[in-house]
Amino acid sequence: MLRVAVAEDNPKDRERLLGFLKQYGEEKKVQIEIAEYTDGSELLEQYRPCYDVIFLDVEMPHMDGMKAAEKIREMDEEVILIFITNMAKYAIRGYQV
Repeated sequence: MLRVAVAEDNPKDRERLLGFLKQYGEEKKVQIEIAEYTDGSELLEQYRPCYDVIFLDVEMPHMDGMKAAEKIREMDEEVILIFITNMAKYAIRGYQV
């Protein structure tokens, strides 16, 4: 089983990503457990290192994905972090975490 967290504030974008994850699971015959969050702070409220992959929107209102990633890395060095953005300027900063 693959455990995935998705932190995305835009409902339309979140649903699109969930659809891609569902399709991947069906095609690869992998069970995927998905936890949904609308903000980085919501993800971090009771964070514990249980996810294999976390998708983080770079721009969210209360805590953006970059700040959330920095805090996640303090608690979890193993999880794969994937940033969601349409802004290339954030690409280099993403490699820092």
